[in-house]
Amino acid sequence: MKNSCWPWRLTFDWLPSYKACSGHDDRYKNAKIRNAKTRAKIDRIFYYQMLAERKEDKITAKIYYYLVRLFWWTRFYF
Repeated sequence: MKNSCWPWRLTFDWLPSYKACSGHDDRYKNAKIRNAKTRAKIDRIFYYQMLAERKEDKITAKIYYYLVRLFWWTRFYF
């Protein structure tokens, strides 16, 4: 199964995959207002959707959230 949470067609079968990842990417692509507040809101939605998917996996959801906050700004602004 392809892990849709990772860019550039990387696959990490040993990491959990979330359905929320594709929704997060879609929100980034379709954002009409591109500022820090909008990006933070989209990222928070992503985090809470991951928690809703897997309540027991809070640590992985938090790691994914922080990775998005640290590195995904390039995908949002450019």
